[in-house]
Amino acid sequence: MSITAAQASWFRLRRSGLVEPYRSPSIAAGKLAGIQAQIHTAAGLALWNRVPSLTLDRFEMLLARRRTMVKLWGQRNTLHLYRTTDWPLFAAAFQSKLTWLERALARSGEDDAPYHHMLREIDRRLSDGGTITRRDMNAMKIAPDSQLLTWGGVIMRLVRNGAVCHACGPGNETRFVHRKHWLPGLDWNPPEPKVAQREIVRRYLSAYGPATDRDLGFWLGLTMPEARAWIGYAEEDLVDVVVDGEVRIALRRDRTRLSEDPPSSAGWPVRLLFRFDPLLLGLKHKDWIVSPEHYKKVWRPAGHIEGVLLVRERVRGTWRYDRAASGLTVTMRPFSALPRGVLGTLRRQAAGVAEFFGLPLATVVVEPYSFAE
Repeated sequence: MSITAAQASWFRLRRSGLVEPYRSPSIAAGKLAGIQAQIHTAAGLALWNRVPSLTLDRFEMLLARRRTMVKLWGQRNTLHLYRTTDWPLFAAAFQSKLTWLERALARSGEDDAPYHHMLREIDRRLSDGGTITRRDMNAMKIAPDSQLLTWGGVIMRLVRNGAVCHACGPGNETRFVHRKHWLPGLDWNPPEPKVAQREIVRRYLSAYGPATDRDLGFWLGLTMPEARAWIGYAEEDLVDVVVDGEVRIALRRDRTRLSEDPPSSAGWPVRLLFRFDPLLLGLKHKDWIVSPEHYKKVWRPAGHIEGVLLVRERVRGTWRYDRAASGLTVTMRPFSALPRGVLGTLRRQAAGVAEFFGLPLATVVVEPYSFAE
């Protein structure tokens, strides 16, 4: 089948929850196969954009008390929030993939016995109860002579094994906890790896398709042979889709939705998407949503991704916020002049961001971009 770029964009925005919101944060996390959570409030705002009336307090309650979502290292070796019941699925899919530390050990030729000793000791300690922090691991002095045995690399393997997750709660220090204590009622039933990888391909294409094998590899952090293998496991579920002359793949079951005509401009969403929003991470090439001349204003050095002004099907600027006890200041920087009605909608969105934080909206600043930057 053949569709236009506008039809593909409309499909992605709908599936992202930006047109028809999801009923709960955990459903949104499941449908989008994870919400990047390197920045805690960024994950919360990604869900606020997709779930009615979400606040920071409720978001943190769902993580720390109800535990309907779990924070894990996932695709691209980055922290994500997953629906709790999806943990076995992602553990099965990623367990055999080497962590960055394991690759470093293999390259260096260093003895990996201390690494495996650390894994056993930390697993044993957390199995006995309680949590562990970076300082706790340093104090254990399990492998003091190794320069490679950093805390994150060791914990990442325990996360991929399905043993350990982040203990969400008060305080700024990162803590880890054993699954059997954090989620004692979780049915641990990991599928076979190929079955898990097939399901993740289906979820990816359901949210971000039509896409290419390079897009999937980028999103997951896979090599091209790995990405093609994962796609091969789902082959019977897939169909080729030509998007403005380029062949991509999509789920066969999505053909009807993909062929729907998008609405007039008034029917598209106008949103303040914050940093590392899932919509900005789904595809390798961004020109479907950001004009090439503005790319470097959104994708910044060191892997940082700015918050953006989504106006209908395109990114039209960037934004940030500043929190203070007196209120929230939102600064928007459109790439060019925006219609008055669009600015009014974005100001209402800014008020919603303030409500998410439980603060009044102090001010909205609209600054022109300096194109010499």
